[in-house]
Amino acid sequence: MTPTRIDDLSRLIAEPTESLSLELKRWIDPTAEAGKQKIICAVAALYNHGGGYLVIGIDDKTRQPADSPPSDPRSLFNDDVIQGLVSRHLTPAIPVEVRFVRNGEIDHPVLIIPTGVRTPAVLKKAIGTAPKDTVYVRTLHGSGVVSTAPACAADWPVLMQICFDNREADIAGFIRRHLASSDLGALTALLPSAPRADDLAEITVKAMARGRKRYEKAMAQEPVPAAGLDWGRFEIAVVADPPQTARPADQTDRRALAGSDPNFGGMALWYDGTLDQRPVFEDGGLECRVIVDSWFDILDFMRFEPAGVFYQNRLLDTDASARQRKAKTQATMEPRLTIQGVGESLAAALIYMTALGWDPSTTTLGVRCRWTGVQGRNLISFTGSPMIFGENRARDDAVESFTTLPLETASNAVAPFAAKLVAPLLALFNGYVLPGDVAERSVQARLERQG
Repeated sequence: MTPTRIDDLSRLIAEPTESLSLELKRWIDPTAEAGKQKIICAVAALYNHGGGYLVIGIDDKTRQPADSPPSDPRSLFNDDVIQGLVSRHLTPAIPVEVRFVRNGEIDHPVLIIPTGVRTPAVLKKAIGTAPKDTVYVRTLHGSGVVSTAPACAADWPVLMQICFDNREADIAGFIRRHLASSDLGALTALLPSAPRADDLAEITVKAMARGRKRYEKAMAQEPVPAAGLDWGRFEIAVVADPPQTARPADQTDRRALAGSDPNFGGMALWYDGTLDQRPVFEDGGLECRVIVDSWFDILDFMRFEPAGVFYQNRLLDTDASARQRKAKTQATMEPRLTIQGVGESLAAALIYMTALGWDPSTTTLGVRCRWTGVQGRNLISFTGSPMIFGENRARDDAVESFTTLPLETASNAVAPFAAKLVAPLLALFNGYVLPGDVAERSVQARLERQG
């Protein structure tokens, strides 16, 4: 599922939860000074956080559509107006995409702010009460509630780390491209092995079994579309080493997860449900069951344990979108979407674990993936990318993979780890291997919210 598609952007309207990467605003006038200031400050703050979305026309307190919408939002918030406003007041230049999501009779503008900050965005020209040379950020400091504010002393280390991670990812990508034909196995052998890899592998096996048991119990509740339970599933278990002291989950955990949601694809590893699908506290953990039986099917389950465990069980992308595409379920698998899904889960895990208090310099994540309902499927491409498949039907029905991921890894440098995890799955399809740099480009596109 791609966040810049209308079906995914619509979740930002239907089930809005403000986070560090998602800001909600009541209706504002982009031609008035106060409205201009709100847009500029929000765009700068979201960019400095690593990209995100500014949703217009939703009350940030009630999370409901705001009163008094303009008569023609599309004209008022057109690309040229918004981009011109941003370009006049911010440096460096930030490309902003404006999309519209229909909600009832109203078109809600959604401003998509890209990732990739290497130098913080700064106001190069004062606007309203915001002075020149101010750096705005998304922050939890001060009130403890997610907000946009001028950077304070406590915000600068986070901002500098985001910039450093993006520069580090550029260097890593350069090295990977130029060593693509080298013997990477020999180079890897020279590096120190990840700590406790064998122990972590076994711990993730137990975490996945525990998560699956909770999933089965949650899905035994009504109402659940029975057909979806038989479709293809993707499971992922992420475990932090060292763990934190075991304790029951509480509202502090929920607020921390909701506030740090990167909004890559709507439900990457964790989703703070709304209305009748809110997270619940069960068996010492925090769980969320999300069910949508519509033109796009969702039958997903997520669990978080405060000791440092995430578990997610979700439909395969091609089955979830089958009704929308007027296609058969349980028939195909799309490699690009598959590796994007794993990549965004890894990036989200890095963000969540850091926000929850783990030290990046001393923490390693164990990651286990499992795909089921694979047998008999054939590979397809939704994008026309250079992936030639032919008749590559999977012979086995399930496969697992495992890797370790240092928490200090930049969130936009997870593509090689995602490729390692997905490789055993694709090998089921007559030994298929992703060509060239498809994995790198696909994961980066998802993390940059470009599809």
